[in-house]
Amino acid sequence: MLAYIVTGQLSTMLVPVFSYVSVFSPPTGIALAAGYLWGITVMPWIFLGAILLNIAIGYEIYTQLEASVFSAAFIIGSVAVLEAIIGMVVLRRVLPAGIGGLVQLKRFYLLAPCLCLCSAILAISGLTAISVIDQNLIFQNFIIWWLGDALGTLIFFPMTLILTQKWVETSKNILIKVIFAVFTAMVLVVSIYIYILKMENNKSFMQFNELSDQLKDQLLLRFNDQEILLEQIRTVFMDENHQISRKAFTDILQNSTDNIEAIQAIEWAPKIEAAERDYYESLQKIEFGNAFEILETDLQGRLIRAQNRDYYYPITYVEPFEAQTSLLGFDLASNPERCSALLKAVNQNRLIGTGPIQLQHEQMPQLGMLFFLPLIQNHDAAGVLITVIKMGSFIESVLPSQSSLLLVRFLDENTQKILYDSFSPSKIRPEYRQRVHFGDRQFILETAPSRDYQAQHPLLKSYLVLVAGLISVAIFLSFLLRLGVYRAIIYDKVEQS
Repeated sequence: MLAYIVTGQLSTMLVPVFSYVSVFSPPTGIALAAGYLWGITVMPWIFLGAILLNIAIGYEIYTQLEASVFSAAFIIGSVAVLEAIIGMVVLRRVLPAGIGGLVQLKRFYLLAPCLCLCSAILAISGLTAISVIDQNLIFQNFIIWWLGDALGTLIFFPMTLILTQKWVETSKNILIKVIFAVFTAMVLVVSIYIYILKMENNKSFMQFNELSDQLKDQLLLRFNDQEILLEQIRTVFMDENHQISRKAFTDILQNSTDNIEAIQAIEWAPKIEAAERDYYESLQKIEFGNAFEILETDLQGRLIRAQNRDYYYPITYVEPFEAQTSLLGFDLASNPERCSALLKAVNQNRLIGTGPIQLQHEQMPQLGMLFFLPLIQNHDAAGVLITVIKMGSFIESVLPSQSSLLLVRFLDENTQKILYDSFSPSKIRPEYRQRVHFGDRQFILETAPSRDYQAQHPLLKSYLVLVAGLISVAIFLSFLLRLGVYRAIIYDKVEQS
């Protein structure tokens, strides 16, 4: 069992991304040899070894022990036992006297790849059924699984027999030399493979990092565009001789919100002292009707008349107006979190963002964020300009033209809320992670190569080198074993003469 787990873990190091599908599977050869030598008594140990090995692999893939990890481990463990039982029955019948003779060697090298077809079919079918393997990649994964099992069997089945001293046709001295020669050849093949894989990975990830950096730069540019827009409105308001009019607000935003799909609304909320509340509401009733008043939400989320407080920041102007009339009169200072961000913006006279909120009036549910830019007049706050950004639409608007090449996750680090996620339901580990700062908020941008990116940048050369190298090692081992058999036959004839 220990040999099964150790060789399995070592084989996972041959691939750049953890996967249940291995390009080389020594545990398969060890399990078949164990079943061949000791029979049904080793099957529980093979099952337990496969379970533990694949739970460890699943944890590396998903970074947590979830149900799919245990399901996948159970499927692979069951297939490993079934393969070992079939191998035990077939090999004991076809090769009852071992594989020390020339005829037996030929039978083994022809039979081993056929035995591995069963496990590849069952394992890939089972993992696809529980959505661990993409249905579009079934054939590719089947070929890799079968080759990995076949190569592991061709090399490690004879090696196990040698190490357990069950190879009776050849002297121990020759067998030690065989093991050393095969081990040296395998180290050489793996070294060449790792070198070529590193070169391919560097080239592939250089392009991936360039795409990710471009996305980060575009995010910062679009964020800055939002601040520039609010700055333009503030400049116009400051030139209005302290008379902030709806006309000035509407004129500058006439085309802005139509052209920027990521903006739900742009708003103006003046600061209203408690003593000015009645006068302010009377002015707004002239324009909006007798129903206008400063509002807040109760514990059930219903709009009610705002309680008395020292000051208010009611939303007074909003664009687009028709879609956001329900916001009119809502006091931003009534919400503790928004009030905190608002006061920070006023005190520091700079753009400050709130935490994510669930947006209303959207066809598709998504999170949004508010960013406040204060207007200071006569050393006091006249009010705040607000842009409400639809974060999902915002990220989609800045994705590069080759967006299908990247999986993207964007989250607010302060609250750990995910604002956009194209990883889901895929359980792929991010390969790129950078912080983005805007509006006193810290965001985290995570990306990973998508299936389309990997299809366009296959690590084909290194994989072919590994397969060709391992096939060469298997042929080399076969040659050494045949040579050992020939020598044993010659020595036997010499002794008889």
